[in-house]
Amino acid sequence: MRKLICAILSVILLLGTAVTAWAEDTATLTITPDKTEVTANGSAVQVKFTITVTPPEGRELGVFSFRLKPSGGMALPERFKENGEAVITYAVNDLPYDVTTGKGVFRTYEYTPGSCFFAAVGSTEGNRMTEGAEILTITATIPAGSTGTFTLDAEFVAAPDGSGATYTPKVDSTPVTVKGTGGTGTSGSSGDTEKPETGGTASGETPDVTDKPDVPQGNLPAAADGQQPVISPAPGAADAPVPDTVQTGGAGTKLAAIVLGVLAAAGAVCQLVMPGGLGRLFRRDGRSK
Repeated sequence: MRKLICAILSVILLLGTAVTAWAEDTATLTITPDKTEVTANGSAVQVKFTITVTPPEGRELGVFSFRLKPSGGMALPERFKENGEAVITYAVNDLPYDVTTGKGVFRTYEYTPGSCFFAAVGSTEGNRMTEGAEILTITATIPAGSTGTFTLDAEFVAAPDGSGATYTPKVDSTPVTVKGTGGTGTSGSSGDTEKPETGGTASGETPDVTDKPDVPQGNLPAAADGQQPVISPAPGAADAPVPDTVQTGGAGTKLAAIVLGVLAAAGAVCQLVMPGGLGRLFRRDGRSK
């Protein structure tokens, strides 16, 4: 019995260590609305979302990108100003690189309204993001007459540098509930149906890249270390083969690997503390009955 208890405690210790290591490898994108519950009054509902990016604890973040994905009929602005009011605003921080002062982190730090895509690349060794920071605020519009639950989701990619290694992405988005005048929301557009992504570029704007993919790819020659992923080739750039990076499923794959590793380690521990492993222990227990 003492051997069995020892084996169980060893497995628990290994599992705790593996889970801790997995958590330390997670970068988080947080999307927070300025209101979580609204009563429809016959007019369109506007919700301001604040987007924050946080590197893994104690780790550096050298490149990240996200593509916003509103649900239901919720729409995102296609320009930075609408009717003279700012609807997309960059947060004030020290992340954009300033060529004049030499201060900042990311040489490319830009949101493109037409594709709902934000990219931050071009950091250098020893000068990368180490703490969480607000990136931007964006005002979404829920059409008049719509009720239900709406969420601003996102595809998120984060990496320490341009070596090809990536962090486990986590998106934490708070939903917004729009209720009817009776207190419940059952009619109109619902946040359960995903809104197709807008494909065009707003009038008067020049896209920074063409056909932006969902993940950073390639290298950024302008970066000092020469190894930063680029979001997509610039217009007119020569075509080159780019490895296909999987956006989703990273967390599940890493978790499966961790579980398998823990099970293998548990078997090894049992084999060390009990010659014959758990099978012999159970056979002994059977003979003793």
